[in-house]
Order: sequence, then C-alpha cells, then structure tokens
Amino acid sequence: MEPARTRLRGKVVTDMSERAAMKRRVRGVLRHKWPEALAASVLALAPCAAAAALFALLVWPRVSGGQAVDLPSLGSMGGGVLDSLLMAAAMLGGGLSVNWRALGGAALWALIPLAVWALAALPMRVSVSGYYLALLRGKKTSALDVFSCFTERWPRYVGGMLLNALWLLLWAAMAVAAPVALYILAQPLLPKIQQALNLINSWYVWTGTLALCVAWFVVFTLVFINRAVAYGFTPICLAAHPRLPAKRAPRLSRKVARGCKWRVIGLYLSFIPWLLPSIACAAACPPRFPPSQTPISSPVHRCWPTPSHCCRTMARVR
Repeated sequence: MEPARTRLRGKVVTDMSERAAMKRRVRGVLRHKWPEALAASVLALAPCAAAAALFALLVWPRVSGGQAVDLPSLGSMGGGVLDSLLMAAAMLGGGLSVNWRALGGAALWALIPLAVWALAALPMRVSVSGYYLALLRGKKTSALDVFSCFTERWPRYVGGMLLNALWLLLWAAMAVAAPVALYILAQPLLPKIQQALNLINSWYVWTGTLALCVAWFVVFTLVFINRAVAYGFTPICLAAHPRLPAKRAPRLSRKVARGCKWRVIGLYLSFIPWLLPSIACAAACPPRFPPSQTPISSPVHRCWPTPSHCCRTMARVR
C-alpha cells in the first residue's frame, strides 16, 4: 500500500511541476508581447460578444418581455435568476401557459446569433489557437492573425468545429434533455406504478423517479466533462495540421487527449484562483430582469399565484 501511495504522491508532484514549468515558459514568451496577445484574444472574443448582444436584443425580449414566456412575472420575488428557474420549472410541470407560436418566432430570431457564433466565432477559435502555437514556436506573429481563418481555410475550420460542437451537443443532451424528458414522460405513469406496487403514498414513486433522473444527470455530466476534455484539442489539431480533413479533427483530438485528461483538468483547475474575483462579483451582483407590464391574469402568462394574491384570496374566504 505504501509504494502505491508513494507513486501517487510522486505523480501529483510531477504534474504540479509540469504545470509550473509550462506556465513559466508561457510567461517568458508573453513577457514582451503581452499587448499583442491581449489584442488577439479580445479580437477573437468579438464574435462571441456580438452573438451575445444579438441574442439579448433580438431573442431575449421576445422570451421574457411578454410575448412568449414572462419569466420575471413572480413579481414579489424581484424577477431574478431564481424566478426564471422557478418559472422554467412551472413550464415543465404544466403550471405555466406558453405562447408556443411566439416562442417559435423567437427561435427563428435566435438563428441570427447562432449563425454569427457558428460562422465566425468557431473558426476564429482555430485561428487564435494557431496564433498562440506560432507565438510559442518563436515565429513572427501579429494580432490580426486571428482573422486568418477567413481565407481558403474557412470551410475546413467551420466543418471541423461544427462537428466538434455537434458531438458535445449530443453528450449535453444525454446529460440534460434525457432526464428532463424521462421525468416529464413518467408523470402520467406514476399513478399506475403506485397501483401496481400497492403503495398508499405516491411520494415514494415520485421520489424514486426524481432520484433516477438526478442520478442520470450526475453520471452523464461526468461523461460530458470527459468528452469535453477529449474534444478540446480540436481547434489546435486543425491549426497545427493544415492538411487534416475536418471530419478527422475530433478523432485526432481524442487521440491527443488519451492518457492526459487528468493533467488537462488539473491545468484548468489551477486557474480557479484567478477566476474567484469574477465569481464573487457575479454572485454579489446577479442579473435582474425588468418586471413585465403584462397582467398576470393573461392566458399567455398564467403561472403560479403570488403570495399577495394568496393573501387576498384567504381574506375573501374569511
């Protein structure tokens, strides 16, 4: 047992020393070129910012502003993120009427930011990876190299990154959509299961269904993290191998990540202290959605009653 512990301790120390050496090398490379690298990173994030802005301007007002779903209509709770989660749960449980036609229109508007993300943000991830590879190899670079994807390489970059995104989407659907669908489809069967098992209280059946869905979510979330690390080298593979076909890039990424996933996860986790100030600011100042002007009695926005409505109803009963 002691030799195994010694080997494990030695492996952890080796991984930590490798990460420290890698960071020292990158700091040495960026010592005199950090303004250029910062400019390249900002330019590479511009399509993502544009897609987020288009979503906020074109899609979100149609979803939360009274046309399809009124997420902040739990007025007494302030219209925060918790309210949105509660309203989403109400919609899944049948407690909220949704204007599906308006929601479909919002989905059509969502194609615009999705196109910006797929056709500009994804290929620029490859070009910025190529920029940093060239920087580490000591080649002459420029911040405008992040736009090198918009050349004859663009179809290959878009194809490889879309294939990578499709695989990640499938694994994310297994982790999130599958247990949600299982929970919704199981609701009509709960009384029959209660009858078949001769249970007095349906709470046991509901708890078992919920536990199964939560277990499914936890297991496939871990699988999704594993797959995300495995496919995370796709942009680097596309940038480092100019003749690599797009359909083979995710496969090569899996081969590159084989045997070093824990080291990659450890490298990501080592940057958490730098993210703590941002996380603290986000927790201290959560986003607030403006209250809707649509009456809560509208059939499109019928939801759970607010506490004030309950108090007025109890007063009338008395």
